[in-house]
Amino acid sequence: MRGIRLARRISQQRIADHVGLPRTTIHKIETGLQFARIDKAEQIAAFLGVETVICFDLDRAWRRRQRLYVGHGGSPDGAVNDVHP
Repeated sequence: MRGIRLARRISQQRIADHVGLPRTTIHKIETGLQFARIDKAEQIAAFLGVETVICFDLDRAWRRRQRLYVGHGGSPDGAVNDVHP
């Protein structure tokens, strides 16, 4: 995103104003510290004149879901696990 923005000589503030986000959020998105919501990603892409491609890291989502159940005696598929200290 940053490369496209710089090539088009568009400031982070101009993008922020267009999509209704703080400039610091645009910086975080560019540097990978924060993910944009899909609607905001589409707005940013349209403003920059590029196509939006949405990718999902299903492995990451599954691992996160698994962590939510650790210590609760259950699993994401609804099965009950025997959890012993």
